[in-house]
Amino acid sequence: MRLKTIKEKTVTPQFLKKISYSLFFLTILIIVKSLILDIYLVPSRSMETAIQANDIIIVNKAAYGINIPNSLNQIGVLKGLFNLHDMNILPFSNVWFKSDPRRNEIVLFYSPEKAKNNLLVKRCIGLPGEVVYIKNDSVFINSVVQNDLGTYKFDYVKKTDFWGIKERRKSQDLRSKGGEQNYVRHFYISVTEQENLNKKGYRMIRFQHNTTFPPVFPSFKQGEWNYQNYGPIKIPKKNEQIILTESVYRIYKDVIKQFEGKEVTRSISGVYYMDGKAIKTYKFKNDYYFLLGDNRLNAIDSRYFGFIPRILIKGRVEFIK
Repeated sequence: MRLKTIKEKTVTPQFLKKISYSLFFLTILIIVKSLILDIYLVPSRSMETAIQANDIIIVNKAAYGINIPNSLNQIGVLKGLFNLHDMNILPFSNVWFKSDPRRNEIVLFYSPEKAKNNLLVKRCIGLPGEVVYIKNDSVFINSVVQNDLGTYKFDYVKKTDFWGIKERRKSQDLRSKGGEQNYVRHFYISVTEQENLNKKGYRMIRFQHNTTFPPVFPSFKQGEWNYQNYGPIKIPKKNEQIILTESVYRIYKDVIKQFEGKEVTRSISGVYYMDGKAIKTYKFKNDYYFLLGDNRLNAIDSRYFGFIPRILIKGRVEFIK
């Protein structure tokens, strides 16, 4: 019986060349998406009208510094090479800060909530060391009122009859958030839209809520502060020293524990302790920011979860489509 010989397959130089090219381009793609630019799909309406739900954004991750992934599993491109992210990636580690976020820039950052690692998009409003105060929807920074950028949405109402509302909604592209309680409808629209409607004879009035929902940061201010009337509250700044009083302690104790890695406690007699020693002051290790959604009454932002440390801010939104 004659045995057939099996020919050995040899790896050709051309095949090796293709493999090396593929690995090279894959490496470049990973570097670009992890450190420089990436694409995200925004699912929420919290940044309307600047960013609509399901808009695609391009984020410049190198705008504020270089972020190095903690593991290969945290590189989004390896999870889905050509898929858009849904903002659900584990945090990276910043190793070098080039610059800091500026006021009114739209930034990408990690949620500070412990149970979540979601990426969020909000507008940078307050900078380290500044005092934020919101009164009747107007934002004040160090007692100076901030200009409306024209992209913010607020809650407006107009008392009218049901048929008048139906006809107006046919002619105006407005969204309603509820039914006709007492013949009042609520519309989330910008100041520009409100002014245009007023010119047409539809008198739209800014609505003031006396509600305690959603909850606010810090929690002990619940009932006293809300989304439309909030603060004043000071944003922590790196190397800034605060004098510990009962109110100051209640505002910053969770921030110090979660982001500074220290636990400050208070005795029944009112003495403050850290690392087993009595203290009267505390010096912050990090810079923090105050971020707001443009859709002011439909956004989970710093009014809800508090200050955002610099380390959690991952990039600047450069393009929206």
